[in-house]
Amino acid sequence: MNSNLAESQPNSLSERQALPINDPYQYFLENDWTLVKNVIPKSQIDFLREEILKVSENLDPNVGTDKSSKITKLLFKSNRASSSLIQAYKNQTVQRILRSRQKSPFIEHSKVLAKAPGGNETAWHQDGAFWQRFDPECSMITVWIAISEVNQSNGCLRVLNRDAEDGRLFEHELVSQGQEKRIKQNSLQDIISKNPVELGIMEPGDALIFGAKVVHGSFPNTTDSARLAFKMVFQDLNKRPKTEPIRDQAVILEGAQGFVNQSIPCFLPRLKMRKSSAISRIRR
Repeated sequence: MNSNLAESQPNSLSERQALPINDPYQYFLENDWTLVKNVIPKSQIDFLREEILKVSENLDPNVGTDKSSKITKLLFKSNRASSSLIQAYKNQTVQRILRSRQKSPFIEHSKVLAKAPGGNETAWHQDGAFWQRFDPECSMITVWIAISEVNQSNGCLRVLNRDAEDGRLFEHELVSQGQEKRIKQNSLQDIISKNPVELGIMEPGDALIFGAKVVHGSFPNTTDSARLAFKMVFQDLNKRPKTEPIRDQAVILEGAQGFVNQSIPCFLPRLKMRKSSAISRIRR
């Protein structure tokens, strides 16, 4: 299963920083998750960090990540903030990974993920458990990008490295007063005991990419600084059930040139598009 790792690698991304995954694309095909370095340039990461810190004085420590819209929707506050989406999308490795499974990818949703100082862990879960109604095939792919340094102390992701051919979606239950889900404990104990856990230690600008059935969670933030990241979740337009409308926070891709956001239209420089025509085309 780990044939594409550099030689003599232990089962922890925290110990792989000096010897990263040799071929992130191939590793994703084999394992349903991967780590890609330097997806967003430092100048853009620095800008995003400053913008988030301006509105992060009262982050909620009782959940895995803060749920307030001023944080989660910050990517659409300005053209410069939203340009992070296209920078990540146009990364060559990200493109190869998306196109390996999706013919016409669009961003089903995206949001900033801020874990408060002292913030709770995010329980072990599979994203597909949240998305069954509009992604019954569990075909969606998450691109999770570090804005701050991410390590075990401040709440890095942890991934259960089970065989990608193990396509089970486990039963989940609600936690955090109904705001989050976790795999039920009887199933969790069995799969944890049989599979290695990888730690997503990341530098700002790195991306952890994983499929909807990957079992993952995060550690609590035991530091006095917020852990900052954002995610984009991609879906193939061809696999969206026709009965399910595209939600407001979706971002429609037009090739590799730009995006239109349905609720807060965001036009990148030199991009000439009409929101209505972009949406009508994909729903025909």
